[in-house]
Amino acid sequence: MKPMDEKQEKFTVSQVIRRWNLRVVAVVTASLLVMSGICAWAVVDAQSSQQQQPAHVAAEGMEETTSSQTEENVVTPAEEDSQQTGEFAWEEEEIEPKTLYVTETVRLRSTPDFDDETNTIKCLDAGTAVTVIATTDLGYYKCDENMWFGYLSMDYLTEEEPEFSWTEVPGTAVKVATDTVNKRSEPRTSAEVVGQVESGQRVNVVASAENFYKLEDGSWVYAPYFTDPVTTTATSTGSSQSSSSASSTSSSTQASTPSYTAPVVNDGTVQGILNSAPLNPRSTGYAATDTKIQEIFNQIFTPGMTTYDKVKACYDYIIYNTSYARGAYVSSAGFGNPSEGNNDAYIAWGALSCLTLGKGSCNTYSCAFIAMMKMIGLDSAYVSGSTHASGGGYTGHNWVEVYIGGQTYVFDPQVEDNISGGGTYQRFCKTYAQVPGKYVK
Repeated sequence: MKPMDEKQEKFTVSQVIRRWNLRVVAVVTASLLVMSGICAWAVVDAQSSQQQQPAHVAAEGMEETTSSQTEENVVTPAEEDSQQTGEFAWEEEEIEPKTLYVTETVRLRSTPDFDDETNTIKCLDAGTAVTVIATTDLGYYKCDENMWFGYLSMDYLTEEEPEFSWTEVPGTAVKVATDTVNKRSEPRTSAEVVGQVESGQRVNVVASAENFYKLEDGSWVYAPYFTDPVTTTATSTGSSQSSSSASSTSSSTQASTPSYTAPVVNDGTVQGILNSAPLNPRSTGYAATDTKIQEIFNQIFTPGMTTYDKVKACYDYIIYNTSYARGAYVSSAGFGNPSEGNNDAYIAWGALSCLTLGKGSCNTYSCAFIAMMKMIGLDSAYVSGSTHASGGGYTGHNWVEVYIGGQTYVFDPQVEDNISGGGTYQRFCKTYAQVPGKYVK
């Protein structure tokens, strides 16, 4: 029996071990299953909790994230400002004001839009100092309004004052000042004033550069304020005195009289066209405007000037004395309720605004020229339409038509000012055929 018992005992031990192994495996397996169930339940419970989270709690979380992102990325209005003119928009960022210098002649623009043919305020000479107060996302600086208000391309500005240079063209001439003019050390408006030329004074020009004349003493004067001297003729009259002893003849010179006479025939030149025009001087219909224009006439007209000379002087005066600015108007008191267009009230009001403020846009530039032409005696009208833009297409615009001998002539002082700052006469007494594609009425 012993062997049997021993065998049974061995069997039992082996069986027990096997059973314990199975139990361990079962326990481990069960544990794994339980843990898996707990994890699965946790995931489901977490998802369920998230789905069942109150809407206001979720919103608070989202709001906190959004607020954080916004706080990190937002730019305050003081740092960046969005600007827009019509469909054209840009961003500005304020900077500490600093002085920069123009490196070469550059356009001061009313907007930082390179492709706009009508946004030029003035052309600034090399060496001109400007104070900039902001930058734009289009590569322009914004200038301080105390001196040169507008936008200048960053490519033409530097922190170091550049050495000014110019090309001098020799040529002698005699000129007469139409107003008191500063004499400067260099041919630029920012140069040192070294003297003055009085209104009506003759000067001997020995050279020119840009829009300046060089005088015999080496100083420079601004050319638009000078004109050719009036050609005069002198006649002699004789008077006889008789006496019993002798007779003598004396000669005296009469007062000089202008030799200019308007040609009867239009020879096709700009001078011929304007000088052949019949004149009918008349009031603008508003005393304030008439008075202002007459004051200007007294400054820019000299005895013996032809119609051509007067029209050119008016055109130059508007360009050289007006900066581009939209919405620049004097009070409309006394003009009623003028509405834009070819009517006496609006023309007179726009003209007075432009000539008094020295600021305006294409509409008031045009009004000023029309009012001046009316007082000279030429028939002219205000035209609304579009002009060709340098970047392609057309942009809204106003200009002037003058009617002479059944022909229509374009005058556009604002675009002339924009193109070159004056002195080129590209839009002065031109037929539409001479400026093809530039205007649409």
